[in-house]
Formats: sequence, structure tokens, C-alpha cells
Amino acid sequence: AGSIDDEDLMRGIECAIERLLPQKEREKRSRAGRSHVDGWGAERIIENILSLGERTINIRCADSNDCHDLWEWRNHPGTREWCFDRQEIKYEDHEEWFKKKIGEKTSEIYIAENADGEKIGQVRFEKCPGEVIVSVNLNPSFFSRGVGNRIIKHATGVFLAENPEINEIMAKIKTDNVASKKAFKKAGYEFCKNTLECGGKTDVFKYERNVS
Repeated sequence: AGSIDDEDLMRGIECAIERLLPQKEREKRSRAGRSHVDGWGAERIIENILSLGERTINIRCADSNDCHDLWEWRNHPGTREWCFDRQEIKYEDHEEWFKKKIGEKTSEIYIAENADGEKIGQVRFEKCPGEVIVSVNLNPSFFSRGVGNRIIKHATGVFLAENPEINEIMAKIKTDNVASKKAFKKAGYEFCKNTLECGGKTDVFKYERNVS
């Protein structure tokens, strides 16, 4: 319609309204507008605001000092809801498992920390026969803060840099776990196939090393 300083601004507004009176013109502009947006703008803004404190993410290998934290995160109800095995794990059993894993060459457990040294979550890579499987577990204090995809992406980069012989990584996620699937997609993983895992419907995502 023009600038607020224009002397004929009111006439400009009238002309703009007249152009929008035909229904076909409004439908045309509506289609054009929808083709330029995806509807996720507000969510992206929220995620960015919530993750301001986690702009800097550091990835390191897990050590004995992380054992208890990982056990607490794993047994949190919000975590167990999406595990293939929802049962709570006794600390003694977890401690034995943890000591075994950090000593194995076929397992890599990374801890993600923010600039303040707070633990955000863990990302684990398992070198299974014929494939590498990744799993992620957030510190419940960081749930719904839009950081899952970022720690997955960073940890994946570190793992591939340390394992140049590996070209692809698989993630197996419960089909109805929308948040986790979204996080892996944002981290660069692509949907591969549907399957059954431990009696449940599972979506498999794959990350391929960029060799170009």
C-alpha cells in the first residue's frame, strides 16, 4: 500500500483492498504463501530459545564417573517409555554392564556436555556384525529443549572421524517415538525401512558418510 509517509497512503490501501476482493486472487495468493512456508517456524524459534545455553556442545568418551548418571537417565520414566525393554535396571547390573562396555573395542559411549560442563546426554555406538547401531539417551533435565538432534550429529561426526573404515550407521527407533525420529532426521539420518524389534514396530534410519 505504500509508506506511512506517503501523502496518498489511504488511496494505496483502498487499491490494495480492491485487488484482494476477487476470491480467485485471494486463493492464488494463499497458495503462493503456503508454498513458501512449512508450518514449523514457531517450533524452530522455541527450540533455538531453549537451546541458547547449549550452543557449545563438547563430546567426550564416557568414564567411570558417568556410570551412575547413565543409570539414572536410563531408569527415568520418560526414557523407559521408549525403550524396547521398559523394565527398571538394578544399579549392580548396570554397573557391571557399563564396565564391560567401556572396556570393549566394539562399543563407543560418548558424553555430551554444554559450555558449563553440564551433562546433556549420552550417545552409544555398537559395532555389531555387519552394521553399526547408534542409540541416544538424554539427561532428563534437558528433555524438550531441542538438543537431541545436536548431540546425535556431533557424536556421529566424532565417531566417524575416529573410525574411518565405517561408512554408515543405523538407528532403530520405535515407530511411535515421533520425537526421537525427528531428532535423528535433523541430525542427518534418513528413513531406511520398517521392521520388528523385540516384538515392536520399528523404524530404521541410516546415516551415510559423505565421501565426496
